[in-house]
Amino acid sequence: MKFAQSMMDYTHGFTEKICRPCYIKILEGTIKKAEKSLKEQKKLLKNDK
Repeated sequence: MKFAQSMMDYTHGFTEKICRPCYIKILEGTIKKAEKSLKEQKKLLKNDK
């Protein structure tokens, strides 16, 4: 399943539109990184008090 329904075409390399499963993997990876960073920042905030 190929898609690019937003203003930006997501691509595999430079020629192929990204498939939905790969786009979901990218989003999941980004969310995991953000959650990890948030957890670390909360620890730092707790230590600052």
